[in-house]
Amino acid sequence: MRSAGGWSALRAMRNCKSRMKGDERILGQGDFVESVLKAAQENLDRKTMNRALGYDFDWLVSRVLGLFGLTFNELLTGGKQRRMVQARSVLCYWGMRELGISAVSISKKLNIASSTASESAMKGRQIVEEHALKLMEEDKSEERPLNPQACERRP
Repeated sequence: MRSAGGWSALRAMRNCKSRMKGDERILGQGDFVESVLKAAQENLDRKTMNRALGYDFDWLVSRVLGLFGLTFNELLTGGKQRRMVQARSVLCYWGMRELGISAVSISKKLNIASSTASESAMKGRQIVEEHALKLMEEDKSEERPLNPQACERRP
């Protein structure tokens, strides 16, 4: 109501049969509200599509294991070796962002604290961006385990 200009502006809009897109959870003009809602819908659609195609946590684990060249036991040992930590971080990030799995659910499966899963997801985002990792396989001939030396931190 306030962003429309008050009650008098709303009455004038109603008389002109003019409509404004709005959502009480989002402050801003109609165009801004529409862009926020559209982005949220696209994010929801991607997660829903991934789940509908059968991509679940087990699939994600095997994808991450393949990328990092680890075994399932190595992933779950909770070790602090760089490759294991990075694999868990990417797993948390993709699980939360691409599949819509909650941090609590991921933490239970990995036997870590939910706060650790959330922090790992933030680290996972950086790793995915730095190494241009893709969730979906584009070309199997190019797929190879991630080189551990390529994951070393740069000064």
